[in-house]
Amino acid sequence: MNIIDRARFLMFGDLPLRKARATATADPLVRAILTGLGKQAVWSSQDFTTLSKEGYEKCMAVYACVTKIAAAAAGIQFRLTDGADKEIDDHPLLALLWRPNEYEGQRAWMRKRFSQLLLHGNSYVQAVRPMSSMPPAALFLPMPQRMRVVPGSGGVLVGGYEYEVRGQKTPLDPRLVLHSKLFHPTDDWYGLSPLTVASRGVDVSNMAAEWNMRLLQNDMRPPGVLSTDGSLSEVQYTRLKADMAEKYEGYENAGKPILLEGGLSWQQMSISPKELDWIQGIVHNKREIAAVFNIAPELIGDSANKTYSNFQEARRSLYTETVLPLMDEFVDDLNTWLCPMFGDNLWLSVDRNQIEALQEDREKKFAYINAAEFMKIDEKRKGVGLAPVGKAAGGEVILVSAGKAPLEFVAIEPEPPAEESTEEKPVVDDNEKDGDKGGKKTRRLSKKSWSAPERKEALWHNFVRRVETKERSLVAIAYMFLKDQADRVSKARSVDLEAEAREYFKRARPWAYQAARRAIAAGVRASKGELPELEEKVDLYDLSPEALEYLDQIILESGTKIAKTTMALVRDQLMLAEAENWTTEELTQRLIDKLKSFAQWRCRTIARTESAKVENWGQVEGYKDTEFVTRKGWMCSFVPDSRDAHISADGQEVGVTEDFHVDGQAMAYPGDPRGDAGNVVNCLCTTYPIVD
Repeated sequence: MNIIDRARFLMFGDLPLRKARATATADPLVRAILTGLGKQAVWSSQDFTTLSKEGYEKCMAVYACVTKIAAAAAGIQFRLTDGADKEIDDHPLLALLWRPNEYEGQRAWMRKRFSQLLLHGNSYVQAVRPMSSMPPAALFLPMPQRMRVVPGSGGVLVGGYEYEVRGQKTPLDPRLVLHSKLFHPTDDWYGLSPLTVASRGVDVSNMAAEWNMRLLQNDMRPPGVLSTDGSLSEVQYTRLKADMAEKYEGYENAGKPILLEGGLSWQQMSISPKELDWIQGIVHNKREIAAVFNIAPELIGDSANKTYSNFQEARRSLYTETVLPLMDEFVDDLNTWLCPMFGDNLWLSVDRNQIEALQEDREKKFAYINAAEFMKIDEKRKGVGLAPVGKAAGGEVILVSAGKAPLEFVAIEPEPPAEESTEEKPVVDDNEKDGDKGGKKTRRLSKKSWSAPERKEALWHNFVRRVETKERSLVAIAYMFLKDQADRVSKARSVDLEAEAREYFKRARPWAYQAARRAIAAGVRASKGELPELEEKVDLYDLSPEALEYLDQIILESGTKIAKTTMALVRDQLMLAEAENWTTEELTQRLIDKLKSFAQWRCRTIARTESAKVENWGQVEGYKDTEFVTRKGWMCSFVPDSRDAHISADGQEVGVTEDFHVDGQAMAYPGDPRGDAGNVVNCLCTTYPIVD
């Protein structure tokens, strides 16, 4: 069942709401429950005021549990999709959830909602709807202890709600109220509050806190005994009692020696084994309260098992076992109650990809999918939540383990199918023009313009194959650099931009020189109308001093940009460490984990961007070395999600030494570092030579 069918199922199909209710409530069990109740309000059996004061306001363990769960739930973002499972970024429903009412934003509203549910066992959302034909204008959260359920009639379980403040009752339309509740084994209308279950533990915890306070007031020592051989008069007894209270009791008088007279002696009393068990019981009681709220004790200050790895597992468990199940139930309620008010085929879900504590699980999933050699590229992209790139961009190929080359490239490449066209077709020439290549066949296209659609596509696919070959060799270099950088940064807890740029330059320069020489050779071959095969040996061009200087400059610039991105990640972790009061060891470990986990994804982005940049620069240099190439053209990538500015630039032709103008920026070639990140990162556009 897809999400649309599921939504319709939850909404009782295509029936109107009233008809659906009448159908659903024909159950004789509902009628049995309502028998004899009439229309009077059903009161909750729990004293929420007492429970909340003793539990939430006085018990630190309960406060910590509720706050931790509610804050985690409030930080989760919603996703909205339509009937085609396409994500919607801008919609009035999302705007309403972002600002439910004029007094609260989404985070404060969500935190309040989950706090009410965890403390009372019930949560109510009231929609303010100016007209029945209009969507809600605001969402409010009535206090659950003031809400009363009014039983329905005719088989309808809930006929309405009453909101009572200081004896004044206000009836509420049940269609505008969303009542969410936790499971209650003996109540048909109200949920069971976790505080009710934990009430005995709360009492014990509060008494333990009171006991500790009394110890503190008595210098953190158990009482002792004053003894004398004789008897004291009433006046002596009163004076002694007053002196002890004034001079020796309380933390202000801690450490003062006791001055005794008249045969008095002091005997210190030690803590009995029973009292020691009581102290240990306080810790045990705290863990039991945490268990009621399904939260790991490490998250609320229990340091007995609080290591960094345990804390990480506890944070992950908080989301997977507690927060996300509660969020899923809430989202289900919103999908059946709120979404239909905004129209059909709208579906809310939780954006799990933005939850930092689950990144490790997500990375494991990504690693598993990436290692699945039986999946096509587009299948892998879909598995990690990305849009497919399509067949034209190689989305239908399967990558094999031997260098991760496309499977069809490992075997003999088939000839392209013949197409009916008036344009001149590519031909295969068995005679080599550029020296002895060992008798290999080289695809050579006529020197006629590359602007014909099928020629442009053939040239682009050849460019992409060369980029992917270079990319595979750079991925390993970039990954090792980022891993080593993580160790350096975690120790210093800062980023030295110049030092990191120099380190990247030292590692990437040999690769860039070799890649550039091959790219220049490819540019010369393209100028002659030829498409070089990846496997053949080519005459590598020597780099001039000016070319070497330029390559050094762009490699250093790339190293600086990589270091700045790392600096931004470190800055975010430092702010989080300050907000959550991490220790130095926690900060160091988290920096290592964060930077190393990102390394395996950043290295691919770096490799793709740098490979395309060097390849495009080398091609243009090859054009310049060919006398009959006077101009160059911009060729947009053949992928569905190409940038709009690059699509507009497709076919733009300028002098071979002149700049293209793309999105208001001057660029000598696609990937030119003079362009901003939006024009450069992951760009697969290229150029074509124009032969005079």
